[in-house]
Amino acid sequence: AFSTSKIAIGNKILSPIRTNIGAIKTMLPLGKDSILVGTSHSLSWLNPINEQLCFALDSTLAFNTRFTALCNYEGHTTFGNNQGVFQINTLLPFSTTPLHNKEALLSKPVSFLYATKNGFLWVATLTDGIIAYRKNKIIAHLSASGKPNSITSNICKKIFVNEANQIIWVATNKGINRI
Repeated sequence: AFSTSKIAIGNKILSPIRTNIGAIKTMLPLGKDSILVGTSHSLSWLNPINEQLCFALDSTLAFNTRFTALCNYEGHTTFGNNQGVFQINTLLPFSTTPLHNKEALLSKPVSFLYATKNGFLWVATLTDGIIAYRKNKIIAHLSASGKPNSITSNICKKIFVNEANQIIWVATNKGINRI
């Protein structure tokens, strides 16, 4: 997480777009001229070229939460928060579909999302390890079970997937794991 609410492009700090945007947790480019920004208490759609706020959703309107992770998955903008994983149907009006309606494990607090080219959504949770999701079902759930080849902690922060080498790196509060 970033500890600031200022947005900069190169060395230029954009003028205050919103006085209380919150601590920035995640960002996702949406085409050439817009960025979706998830913060500690809002989801904002920004145009960094003309420094315009196109849309701001205060989390109290839809979710009592922070927006911790954003990615493009299977043609949908997808976000994670402390209530799980959601796909955004439309920004205006704001409409979502919770993925945990299909899989209960996807209702766990999310810290990071990683979508692969071959259709996997990897979910790092803050309580239950990592989840691999594909075609509306959970393919794998890796947790700190204490067994050989398990991850070191269920508090997972980031995931990196090297698709070419079929290696997954998971950052936890107890170290980095190679899967």
